[in-house]
Amino acid sequence: MIPWSKPSDPRLPWLPIALVVIGCGSQRGSMETTTALDAAPRRAPGVAVDPAPELPAPTRSAHPEQGIVVLRAPQDPEAAREVVRGFFRAVGHGAIDELKPLVAEDAWLSAGAMAGRQKALQYWETRLSRLDYGALAGAAVFREGEIETYRAADLGALRPPRALGVAAQADDVVVRVPITAPKSGKTRLFGDEIVFVLRPRGNRYSIVDMAEEFTLP
Repeated sequence: MIPWSKPSDPRLPWLPIALVVIGCGSQRGSMETTTALDAAPRRAPGVAVDPAPELPAPTRSAHPEQGIVVLRAPQDPEAAREVVRGFFRAVGHGAIDELKPLVAEDAWLSAGAMAGRQKALQYWETRLSRLDYGALAGAAVFREGEIETYRAADLGALRPPRALGVAAQADDVVVRVPITAPKSGKTRLFGDEIVFVLRPRGNRYSIVDMAEEFTLP
């Protein structure tokens, strides 16, 4: 604020007039105007315009030093057990066509020292053609409460005589099924147990390996 001097001071009688002139002069000049708005979209201050970073592919496990990771949720092992139930239903129908959606084309079956390692689908196709599995219709081939389920990491903790004779990896599920009715009359149709290795394929499980002590008659 400019202090006012006494009116009698001969040196400052022009000061108010000068201020008015300067003030009016500061208002002169043209103001920028526009007749059209910018077509570009308006963005609020602070909004990021850079694209969001792409997330890494999902993985089953990770270490803290890896930074940002996306973990894949494990599939429900009940889905693997349901595939095994479907396997026994297909066998009871004697239908190789019902087995094919459940067993991978490259699946193997370890049938013991006598039969060795066989292509699973080919081996079961031969079994269904030679043996009458329809004779088991209505029979309880296994008991639901005796089914055992393991993840791949569990197998290393098993010791004989509980070793299951199969190898599993990553997200595989191992299902052991003790057979309660291995025979029809005098004809043996199953070994004492069958061990299945099931692997996630998309949103379902597929049988990729089997172990069963069985020799075709």
